[in-house]
Amino acid sequence: MRPKQLKQVITICLDENVNLLITGAPAVGKTEVTEQTAIEYCEKHGGAYMILHPVCDDPADWKGLGFPAADKASAAFLPYGNLLNMINADKPLVVIIDDVGQSLPSVQAAIMQVVQQRSINGHAISDHCRFVLCTNRRGDKAGVSGIIEPLKSRCCIVPFDVNGDDWRLWANSKGMPVELIAFSKLRENLLFDFTPTSEISNSSNPRGFARMGKMQNAGLPKALEFEVFQGCCGAKTATEYVAFLDRYRSMPNPEIYIKNPENEPLPREESILYALAAALSGMANKSNIDAIYKIAMRLEAEFSTFLVFSMIQRDKKLSQNANMAKWAEKYATYLLD
Repeated sequence: MRPKQLKQVITICLDENVNLLITGAPAVGKTEVTEQTAIEYCEKHGGAYMILHPVCDDPADWKGLGFPAADKASAAFLPYGNLLNMINADKPLVVIIDDVGQSLPSVQAAIMQVVQQRSINGHAISDHCRFVLCTNRRGDKAGVSGIIEPLKSRCCIVPFDVNGDDWRLWANSKGMPVELIAFSKLRENLLFDFTPTSEISNSSNPRGFARMGKMQNAGLPKALEFEVFQGCCGAKTATEYVAFLDRYRSMPNPEIYIKNPENEPLPREESILYALAAALSGMANKSNIDAIYKIAMRLEAEFSTFLVFSMIQRDKKLSQNANMAKWAEKYATYLLD
């Protein structure tokens, strides 16, 4: 399920008070998509959200602390912390229970009472609460031993998958380096090349790509790139990305194409074309947009659409141009595919 689809499912579940369990590999963005959807939902309905990590809990955090009555003849469970917030909620409260699969079975057993029975040890959970659970899978080597059947059966379970186009949309909105976004298009298989291992090393995944982008934006010295990128996404991705950056940095200045958009010879190598498209998308502004559309009209469809979509994702006003209609008409067949 793609991020856009998952957001729709989350929203429906929040509206209809259906418990949702999202499964997927580590670092693909389950929590971020869920949190963003919760923010939008709360803005619309005047509510709040919280993210819980039951892997750090023991059952008392979900069932309350046993405490003797004043007469010492009886006792009751007293709620505190997050449980108390769920009991007292007087407006929409989206409760995101993250990494639930890593939590103890005893904690999961307490959670299942809260999310379905909506009461525990004599305390009712507010009707304003909505529950979204996230977990990795058993095969991901993420410490997930399983989820008890009664908790699973209390949820609608949906998988979350990586989608390159959706990641690039996110990356453009977050100001990730244009060369990284181009590389994710050129070598899309590396955006998610997750291989669980007991070694202390990382596989390539969207979280690692984002971390590489943050390090670049922070001014990472060229001499440190390979080791740092390897630490983010593993040796394979680091090797290929460093090689791509070398080609990106050695290509002709994109200003040459902007000054002569209709006649300057275009490069032929695929990686250089993606690099050029990325550079132009990052340079696009009101003063040079006409020239960039002319260049886009000369590029093959895969490079042209990457260029135009990237620059519009960064600045939607760049689509308000007469050349946009001409461009869309030329590539209509490709866009429909």
